[in-house]
Amino acid sequence: MDRSARAGGGILARIVETKRTEVGALEQRASALRAAAGEAAAVRPFAAALRRPGEVALIAEFKRRSPSAGSLGPNVAPSDAARAYDAAGAAAMSVLTDAAYFGGSLEDLA
Repeated sequence: MDRSARAGGGILARIVETKRTEVGALEQRASALRAAAGEAAAVRPFAAALRRPGEVALIAEFKRRSPSAGSLGPNVAPSDAARAYDAAGAAAMSVLTDAAYFGGSLEDLA
């Protein structure tokens, strides 16, 4: 195994451990999060967006930073990114909400 693969495994292990802790905390807020999701505006059906006959359906990713690349645009509004991705033909958008490693938040998802 090369050095970069070992380094990547280390960061992945730390991310998994952080997520386990965060998921435990979120479980305590689960009912409030479900209620907020139920009140959110309607979105396009995810699976249908990926089934575009004769087209390659790409999922664009929104994240503020990366453990390997550093800052990627901390001041970009997710809504602006969504409009740009939509205009460029993205079928869907993934929003990273991880704060510790990717600089995201549940507010970014909203």
